[in-house]
Amino acid sequence: MRAVTSKHTQLYQFEIFDYFHEVKHFVSTRIGGYSQPPFHGFNLGFGVEDDTQVVLKNRMALAESVGIPFDWFVFPRQTHSVNVAKVDTSHCGLGTKDRESAIADTDALTTNEKNVLLIVQVADCVPILLLDSKNAAIAAIHAGWKGTVGEIVVNTINKMNQQYGTQAEDIIAAIGPSAGPCCYEVGDEVLDKVNKNKFDKVVKKHNESKILNLWEYNRILLIESGVKPENIEVSNLCTICNDDKFFSSRKGKGVTGRFVAGIMLQ
Repeated sequence: MRAVTSKHTQLYQFEIFDYFHEVKHFVSTRIGGYSQPPFHGFNLGFGVEDDTQVVLKNRMALAESVGIPFDWFVFPRQTHSVNVAKVDTSHCGLGTKDRESAIADTDALTTNEKNVLLIVQVADCVPILLLDSKNAAIAAIHAGWKGTVGEIVVNTINKMNQQYGTQAEDIIAAIGPSAGPCCYEVGDEVLDKVNKNKFDKVVKKHNESKILNLWEYNRILLIESGVKPENIEVSNLCTICNDDKFFSSRKGKGVTGRFVAGIMLQ
């Protein structure tokens, strides 16, 4: 993953998508922007009590920075579900100017149409981007601990198979910045939901606490679904450690902005 300087902010891109010119993607940061503390920087989330007009100004600046028309953006209204929505050009603009019009109760979006920018918002949860390199279909996934243990990434791959004929071995996957295995302490309410067969691979003891590795959990799920290990890139950027670059709910004690990950066929 590499940093890219744009007009209004700094962005990140995954190197694994470099050879696939049919796809455009990015991960935003908190650098730049117009929001004031505690949402200071490039906050792109409406649901965090930031000024709506300021968030809209940030979003329009993002559109200019990535060179994608604002009315091509599609946002889900995330609820930590495992729900996946298939979208097309008729959905463009949903959730862009207000939270109410976003696709309800959805944490992953898929499409096989061009000029539809799929967006997920995060601040410690895992953004995951998928490309079906054979059938030209894409997905953007929001996977917090609930989505991860609920296997939303598996659900998304299954939906892509049903919708577009996607085969897992053709998928290119990118796991973005989130709470990392260095910092993400969890309690029993989370640990009780972890798949027992994966527990020792994704949970480590740290002093008196337990750490959940969301990156590895989702990587294992991708591989078990049939995605080739060499077709998966993990950013290895922890949002808690790097809260100067990314919004972190943990670091902000639940009061912070949101950055986004986006992917589009062109």
